[in-house]
Amino acid sequence: MKKSVLVVLMVLVLGSGVAFGQVTYRASANATATVYANIVPNISVSGPTVAVNLAGTGNGFAAGQEIPGNIQFTVHANSQEVDMQVVATDLYKGDDPTSTFRIPISSTGAQITCAAGSQLHGGSGLLPWQTTPPPGMIPASWTGAVSQIGTFTAGTNGTFSQAVTVGLSWKTSDFELPQGEYSGFVKLIAMVQ
Repeated sequence: MKKSVLVVLMVLVLGSGVAFGQVTYRASANATATVYANIVPNISVSGPTVAVNLAGTGNGFAAGQEIPGNIQFTVHANSQEVDMQVVATDLYKGDDPTSTFRIPISSTGAQITCAAGSQLHGGSGLLPWQTTPPPGMIPASWTGAVSQIGTFTAGTNGTFSQAVTVGLSWKTSDFELPQGEYSGFVKLIAMVQ
């Protein structure tokens, strides 16, 4: 009997609309605060994880022949515009910069091709080599070239996130250049303001 009386009382109280712990406020006030966060510039560049065979699937090059190179990088930035610069070395026999056998850079600059963008101010994407490389850009005992800086845009994508191909070439006039592997490096530097 006690249980049924308790159940009946609970049904009456709950059904009456009386809520336990309900507080009635006599006055209230509020304020709104503006909040913000600054997103700092962010950029990353990735390149091939293995050495790039400039001959592609071919057997190689004859001494004195132009050696073209198209090296693909990927650039991700949280900006629509990115400044780019290229550093490239001559190719040395046995990857040894002290070797007297080398193949110098022959192109007039580095050709930048963006998958979904272009160089600003009507540029063709060609970044000419600087007359004298700035100190520290090319490692000691290596020779090579450093390009001028060019500004590239993401186009309609909003932020710069795309493949970037760097095109350049090497050539020697030494037709008695010893056979073997000649190597160096190509570096893409990307910057945001």
